[in-house]
Amino acid sequence: MNSFEEKLNLLAEMVVFSVVDGKLHHRELQFLSLIADELQIDTADFQQLFILTFLAVL
Repeated sequence: MNSFEEKLNLLAEMVVFSVVDGKLHHRELQFLSLIADELQIDTADFQQLFILTFLAVL
């Protein structure tokens, strides 16, 4: 997986799965943050993606 867009899309799908029960547990957020780090997605991009994805699910 090389492109930044592919990485963001993968992470966005994981965010959707993490909030499917209507809640975001601290461990889920930590896990997603670790994945973002591994994908070399910086904190600001991760936070923005998370907010946009989470709001789209609601």
